[in-house]
Amino acid sequence: MLNHDPARRPPPERMRGLSLIEILILLIILGILFFVALPILRRSRILNHEATAISTLGLIRDQQVAYQQSMGKLGTLSDLALVNRIDPALATVPVAGYRYRLTLGATEAEGGGGAAGAGPHVEGGAGSGTWWCMAAPEAYGVTGERLFFVDQSGVMRARETGGADFETPETAVTWHAIKDE
Repeated sequence: MLNHDPARRPPPERMRGLSLIEILILLIILGILFFVALPILRRSRILNHEATAISTLGLIRDQQVAYQQSMGKLGTLSDLALVNRIDPALATVPVAGYRYRLTLGATEAEGGGGAAGAGPHVEGGAGSGTWWCMAAPEAYGVTGERLFFVDQSGVMRARETGGADFETPETAVTWHAIKDE
């Protein structure tokens, strides 16, 4: 006798997997998406590092003014760090892909190393009341593409580095002014 139970269904067809061609097409599409997204992600990272450098220079500018008002003299990056006004790392190592150098008067104060591979510059004093600070990318085209500069005037300036390292304030004051973010 045949069992014709209406609740019983015939077994489902065997599930079919992806063919080799379908997998290859999927991998090609994913590869194209990856190579389209990679430059966008790199550019986003550079813009993030540059925005951080601008913000950090703004902080250094503001804290230098506060330090001078409270201590009666200008401070080096280490001085500002000692009184908890800035991150101590700014005085010695690159931060968010940028190195920082602070100069007081006509003498260099330490900050984030000089030329590539050189140690930090340690000198300085209160100087003549003038100071400037520059931020340079640790690796041009990878961590940043612009140099940033601020001095006692408070005007933030920038220019494309073209791979250049720190420059003198005489050339930096000719760069275009930017609005710090």
